[in-house]
Amino acid sequence: MFRLTGDIVLEGDRPTNSFIVLDGVVCSYKHTGAGKRQITSFFVAGDLPDLHGIHLAVMDCSFSSMTPGKLGLIRHSALRSICEQRPRVATAFWRSTLIDAAIYREWVTNVGRRDAYARTAHMLCELIVRLRFAGRIED
Repeated sequence: MFRLTGDIVLEGDRPTNSFIVLDGVVCSYKHTGAGKRQITSFFVAGDLPDLHGIHLAVMDCSFSSMTPGKLGLIRHSALRSICEQRPRVATAFWRSTLIDAAIYREWVTNVGRRDAYARTAHMLCELIVRLRFAGRIED
């Protein structure tokens, strides 16, 4: 476990670990051709943001902390071993990546087809639901 501050993994890195958010909020982002940062998703306690890194040799995005928090590290070799020995865990990880993909599709719709107020409302609603599910906020 380590304290969460600033960038965690950068696009182009070749990590040997994945991480789980234990506390705080993490974002993934990419840089545009003009050098601007575009946030592509948020992650809260309980999320495994870079689970896809198990199968990618080079990271295709960056991860950074949005708030102070804590991370747990899990070696890719240990994750692969767990998946081989425990097919149900592998299925849960696969389901997690499918949920992430569904969230990305919503973000594409959000950025491409909604006005600024609707985009902001959508993002806030998503964060409220996810933080409530993680037990970080109440009504």
